[in-house]
Amino acid sequence: MQKMGIQVVRMGEFSWHKMEPEQGKFDFEWLVDAADLLGQHGIYTILGTPTAAPPAWIIEQNPEILPVNSNGQRMSFGGRHHDCQSNRTYREHIRRFVTAMAERFKCAPRLLCASIAEELFELEQHRAACGLPDVAFSQEGLDALPFSFTLPLVKMGFRNARRRF
Repeated sequence: MQKMGIQVVRMGEFSWHKMEPEQGKFDFEWLVDAADLLGQHGIYTILGTPTAAPPAWIIEQNPEILPVNSNGQRMSFGGRHHDCQSNRTYREHIRRFVTAMAERFKCAPRLLCASIAEELFELEQHRAACGLPDVAFSQEGLDALPFSFTLPLVKMGFRNARRRF
C-alpha cells in the first residue's frame, strides 16, 4: 500500500459484530493493531462507524428496529440497512456504541479522524417502512449544509442538491 502511494485508509463501517460481539463487550484492539501497522508505513486511518449494519444480537433483542415491507411483513436480518435508523431503541444502541468507540480511540495516535455514516437519510424504500414522512428539500436548506453533508445528497440522487468544489 505504501509503495502504491496510499496515504489514507478508511475502515470499520461494517464490523459492528466484530467490535461488539455481545452487548457491552467491546473489542477494538484489532482496529488499533491495524491502525498502528498502517501508521508504521506512513498511512493514516479514518475510522468509520458501523451503524449501517447492526449485529444479529441487536436484531434478536429488538426486532422492532427492522423495517416493514409494503405487505406489512417485517424484513429480515442481513444486508445493508436492515434497520430503521430513526427507531428510538436503535438510536440508543448507536449512541452507546459510538460513545464506547470514541472513548477507546480518543487518543489514538494513528487515527486521522472518525467518520459518521455518510448516508444521512433512510433509503427510499425504508422511508415508508420505518414510518417516516416524505421529506422535501429546498435549495435554500441544502445551501445551509456544509460540503461534507451535501455530497451524500448528490450521491443519493436528490435533484436539487449540488456539488460545491
